[in-house]
Amino acid sequence: MPDIRDYEPLFSGWKVGKRLGAGAFGEVYEVFRESLGMTQHAVVKRIAIEDPQLLERVKTEIWTMLQMKGAPHIVGIEEFAVENWKRDSGQDILIRMELLTSLESVIKRGAMQTSEVIKLGVHICRMLELCEKNDIIHRDIKPANLFVSQYGDYKLGDFGIARTLDVQGKASSRAGTIDFMAPEIFKSGKYDLRA
Repeated sequence: MPDIRDYEPLFSGWKVGKRLGAGAFGEVYEVFRESLGMTQHAVVKRIAIEDPQLLERVKTEIWTMLQMKGAPHIVGIEEFAVENWKRDSGQDILIRMELLTSLESVIKRGAMQTSEVIKLGVHICRMLELCEKNDIIHRDIKPANLFVSQYGDYKLGDFGIARTLDVQGKASSRAGTIDFMAPEIFKSGKYDLRA
């Protein structure tokens, strides 16, 4: 698997900064671009693909996020690219998104004010309303997938295991993080809008 810096400059002039973290399916890097004497910052999620089934999941994630581009309280995806590996038969999917602060890092700084916790709750409800309007079940609402903008708006990211509802209003499988799953998932094994 190539180093992400082998693809520099990414997109239209972006350079790779520090690695911000990694999840089950990808890594996240801070990226920057200098133009007109200014420096812009963003993040790039890199997902290594060797399995066609994972490629389908990534395509679903990109499509889901593009459907909600510009929606408040949803992480904004800016662009994406496919980079084929030169030595092996895999590829990297690169997704450039807005740079935000993770809720986990906010929590680590110390206790949140009551007013901020209420604001977070209201914003999570708005996130879920947006998903419902688009017939999307996120299936992994947890602190690691919640972010805050520089203006204090909370946003939902990581739609990697999100699913659209079928005609019966259900999304199959128990995918998600067990500690954060709705209890009815363990009974029925399927997500619906209640979850």
